[in-house]
Amino acid sequence: MKPVKILMNKATLNTFIANCAPFLYNWYKTYKHRQRRISNGSKFPEQTFYLIGCDDPNGGLFWLMNKALMHIAYAEEKGWISIINLQSYITQYTRPEMKGKTNIWEMFFKQPYGYTLADVSEAKNIVINKLEPSPTPKYLMGQDAFYNNAERIRFFRDLYQKHIHFNENTEKYLLDIKNKVFGNRKNIIGVLCRGTDYTSLKPKGHPIQPTPQMVIEDTKEAMKHYNCDTVFLATEDQDILNIFQSHFGSHLLYIEQERFCQKNISKGELLAETRRRTIPNFDPYTAALQYLSAIWLLTQCDCFIGGRTGGTKGVLIMSQGFKYQYIYNLGIY
Repeated sequence: MKPVKILMNKATLNTFIANCAPFLYNWYKTYKHRQRRISNGSKFPEQTFYLIGCDDPNGGLFWLMNKALMHIAYAEEKGWISIINLQSYITQYTRPEMKGKTNIWEMFFKQPYGYTLADVSEAKNIVINKLEPSPTPKYLMGQDAFYNNAERIRFFRDLYQKHIHFNENTEKYLLDIKNKVFGNRKNIIGVLCRGTDYTSLKPKGHPIQPTPQMVIEDTKEAMKHYNCDTVFLATEDQDILNIFQSHFGSHLLYIEQERFCQKNISKGELLAETRRRTIPNFDPYTAALQYLSAIWLLTQCDCFIGGRTGGTKGVLIMSQGFKYQYIYNLGIY
């Protein structure tokens, strides 16, 4: 039998494509986001490797780390070996020449179990993660379910201590920054105060951030009660830094980094986009190290105050606890 040719004029073809497009898009979206198994060869037949990755061109380093932890918890329950794959996906730290070649995770951290993507290039049993923040609600690092649950914080803190470790370059960088910024100072209260795109965009469903004035007053009260004479401020907002400097003067510590005023942020623009637009020869790796060091230094403080952000979750997970901590709960945008 000869093949039958189906002839369509342009209008009919456009109608056909329009009718099929939603189906094809939904199919692709479902396929892309679902968990799937593959086999690349016959090596490691007794083990299953769980590849954790996602496309997130604007998410910060701790958003990526927190997502990795949620997936590691799931894999550990299954008895699988986690490998963080930020080589096959795009992050805000991925330069064009890095795509498909550089595992962004390994620029800062070691792999959770020591295995790399190269090690499992011929592995028999591989599971590619579902492209969601958490593979299951059981391990979702949400808002009240996380911040109001000391047991859940301890769970992720223990998981972090067990599986997430800085690589040698990162560890040296952090220790050098600590010596430079803190020196011999003790009795330090750490403050995380977000601004820029977060407070200008007020992203729907995200936690409302406290005003600098609120944080300053609460910081002063905590300093009295817990004998802290120094404040370490982590912020990406130059306006906020200026306000804190006017109140705390020489008692204020902070790292040197690129900061932005509200006037620098274009309407509807994310901070990552502002950086790429305004900084000549912008180096995302250096920016990430600066952000990481600011958050890590908060874990080295005696007390901590901050709004609900991905960085705050990082502080609570990476720290061993504080003499005093206060996390604002002001609702959501």
